[in-house]
Amino acid sequence: MHEGLKDFLARPRGQLNEVLGSLGGDLLYFIIDQKRQPDALVRLYSCGEALTPVLLLDATEYTHLSASGPLWFGASPGSALSLLGAQLCLERQAGIMLRADDDAQALAHARWLMKVNDGSGGQSLATYYLPSFWAALAMTVGEAAAPYLMGPWRSVYSPAPSYLESSNEQWLSWPHERPDALPTPERGYFSLPKALMPTYRTLRWVYWLDEVQPAFDRITAAQLSPLLDNLELLVGQGIYEGRHLLQLSELITSTGLAEKANIMAILQSREEAFMKVEHLKALSAAS
Repeated sequence: MHEGLKDFLARPRGQLNEVLGSLGGDLLYFIIDQKRQPDALVRLYSCGEALTPVLLLDATEYTHLSASGPLWFGASPGSALSLLGAQLCLERQAGIMLRADDDAQALAHARWLMKVNDGSGGQSLATYYLPSFWAALAMTVGEAAAPYLMGPWRSVYSPAPSYLESSNEQWLSWPHERPDALPTPERGYFSLPKALMPTYRTLRWVYWLDEVQPAFDRITAAQLSPLLDNLELLVGQGIYEGRHLLQLSELITSTGLAEKANIMAILQSREEAFMKVEHLKALSAAS
């Protein structure tokens, strides 16, 4: 079984109206990846409601990246702005939304999480606001480190892959019962969990399949494990570019690729990836 896949598939999902109905008096905040949603600001201002956007990398050592970096804004639950924010998160798996009761503390924590100890002995920027990365983080963080991941946030809501939805249950909920408002200077940097990367590798595939779902027709949870096996097999044999993988969608959804001698002969050849793809397409067409 691929790392984290079983636990991820078992997580409960909810509808947006359920999320909004659970907020009480708390505020709702959004973090949007502007690389995935380059027109996010235009769409938000066109909504016609009061908007105070913040570029999370502004006024940091990464200010030069702020214009295309993650975007933060708050909205009243149920407002047109909040509904558009949720839509921006869902489209292209471009962000997360979160619940908190203090604007300044919530924003400070979002900025603090941007730079993390990455396990190499140094620090790097973390795209924790992408649904695949957030889910991997939340699933692998230990009990002792969880308060540092969540800080003053009461809950985080991340989009679920659309092909795994039922009854429009589009959101995964990651609650935090004891929000921690410790000043960020006392914390140093957040350290990525050691178990993060194997789970993140699995969930990147799960969410990538959501992005390219039309090429794979309808994918079910039961198909995921063998499908991921096939993707890892192709990557291991040098076929890793998305454009190449998409051309092999029919092959990827078949079973037992590693046991088929004619396919393995092509994959293990010394040819360039694009030639392997052409041979595999011809083989698939002839069968």
